[in-house]
Amino acid sequence: MSAAALARRIVVECLHCGHCGTLREADLARYGERPGAPIASFVKRLTCSECGSHSVRAYRRDLEQTSR
Repeated sequence: MSAAALARRIVVECLHCGHCGTLREADLARYGERPGAPIASFVKRLTCSECGSHSVRAYRRDLEQTSR
C-alpha cells in the first residue's frame, strides 16, 4: 500500500447529531472490507459513536487536505 493510501481517511459525519469522526483506510480490513473499497459497499453498516444513528455521510479525504 502506498504512503498516500496510508494517509487517506474516511470521514464519517452523523446527519442526526452532527458528530464527525474518521477511519483510517488501512483499518477497513478489520471490518471485512479491503482498503480502497467503495464507500457505498459499507456505509449502511456505519453507526455514529455519539448517538447511535445509522444516518451518516461518509467520504474519503487525504490528511494533507485542509478545509477552506
